[in-house]
Formats: sequence, structure tokens, C-alpha cells
Amino acid sequence: MKYLVSVLTLIFCLFIGEYAISSGSDNKRDAEKYCEEQYAKGKKCKVSKWVGCFKDWTKDKRFNKHSGKDWFACKPTEYKTGTENNYKKCEIFRKKVIQKADTNFSPTNLFCNAYKTCKVNVTNVKDYKTFSGEGKDYYLCVADYKLVHVKCADWCITNRKKCVKCQSRNKGCPSGSTMTKFFSENYGACVR
Repeated sequence: MKYLVSVLTLIFCLFIGEYAISSGSDNKRDAEKYCEEQYAKGKKCKVSKWVGCFKDWTKDKRFNKHSGKDWFACKPTEYKTGTENNYKKCEIFRKKVIQKADTNFSPTNLFCNAYKTCKVNVTNVKDYKTFSGEGKDYYLCVADYKLVHVKCADWCITNRKKCVKCQSRNKGCPSGSTMTKFFSENYGACVR
């Protein structure tokens, strides 16, 4: 009889344990489904078995409808989202500068950086423009010898209706435009 009770207790514990494990995985599936729905809406989402989520992520929703382990859907913190947006704004502006300026840029003379000091192994690089908001700021960093090109391109981006492009004075401007805005003795903006 003692043996039968032990066997029945063991079977019961295995059944309950299996049920709890499968129910916990149901919670995980619910969290994964929720994250898929969030991605379909263009939002970021990660599934976690910890309430604290991950670095720069916070709990969005708890899944505990089924017995067993709770699971969590996590979303980026406002700080993380803001940081990503600041970087994107900097990159968009950097690409516009490259389009407007008649010069070749490299990753060492025009780049976005999270440090105002523009820490790189290149000398005479300074921050030109700050992209800020919620989150970490980003800086457009420019080498001194390219600063004239960036200032001209920035002016063209701001005055896009009248500016055609920036270039060296000796190249001349495209038809219908003249170089009336100068940023150095030999470099300026071609204006309609």
C-alpha cells in the first residue's frame, strides 16, 4: 500500500509539473504572438521571462493567463527610442550634405557620433551640428578641411528652393544658376 501511494504521488507530481510547464509555454506563446502583432504595427517588441526585461527595455505587458511561468512582452524605453531617432536624424542630414557638396567625404571626415568630442583617431575633427531630443544626443562630426563644404551644403539644405548645389568656383555653375553665396574664396553655392 505504501508503495502504491508513492507511485500515485509521483504520477500526480509528474502530471502537475508537465501541466505547469506546458501552461508556462502557453504564456510564452501568447507573449510571442503579442510581439508579432506589435511588429506588424511597426513597433519593437521582445519576449522575456524576466520582469525587468533587458537593458534599455521595459515591461509592456505580462502574460500569466495560464498556470506556470509568467512571460513578458518588452518595449524599448523612451530613452532608447529617442537615442535611435537622434542617430537617424543625424544620418539623414549627413546623407543630404553628401548629396549637396561637390566633394568626396570619407567615414573619417564626416560622420555621426554619440560623443561631442568626436572621438576618433583623426586630428582636427569637431562637432558641427547637434541632434537632440529624448535620449542620447548625436553630433555630426566634420574634419576642419571639409568644414567649408559642410557649411555650404547645410545652407543649400535650408535654402533648397533657390540652391542648386555647392562646388568649387573654377568648375562653374550649372545652366540657369550663378555662384552668389560664398563660403570660402574658392567654394560656394550655385543659386537659381
